Amino acid sequence: MSKDRIIRKVSSKEIFSCKWYKLKHDKIVLPNGKKGDYFFVDKVGSVMIIAIEDNKIILTKQYRYISKKNSLELPAGGFDNGNPKKHAQREFEEETGYKAKNWKKIGAFFPYNGISSEVSHVFLAKNLIKTKACPDETEFIDIIKKPIKEVYKMAEQNKITDGMTLVALLLAKKYLKI
Repeated sequence: MSKDRIIRKVSSKEIFSCKWYKLKHDKIVLPNGKKGDYFFVDKVGSVMIIAIEDNKIILTKQYRYISKKNSLELPAGGFDNGNPKKHAQREFEEETGYKAKNWKKIGAFFPYNGISSEVSHVFLAKNLIKTKACPDETEFIDIIKKPIKEVYKMAEQNKITDGMTLVALLLAKKYLKI
């Protein structure tokens, strides 16, 4: 990117904060010299887990308030700072009641780079061990296991509509030999 296309921050102000994210308002200067305002969600990151057991992917099914629908998704969660792998391991067991012996980071992406600073880290988890799920008090999750090829077919048929899940599945495709 050429330097003349860079948007320069003049100042930044936090206008809202909760345990999941902060809403910020930056005063900016556009590449053409005009001043402007930029509002965005400031969030360190999230993790997505593609867990494989007996050639099946573990999915979560949960109601999403914004879409007013049940959503099939990969196990996932946010974190404030630290090691993404450790957060993925904690989140995976918390939501699904499984641990994994083998973990591999397969990628990272910006889920909403126009409105958020969040980076999502994607992990492949294998050799699972059943434990006990302990979801957060705000989470009501059903665990569903589907054959790998069926999950990809569901994605292609728009039966999986969560964007972060779709991107994570795309990143995992070469590791799953689809």
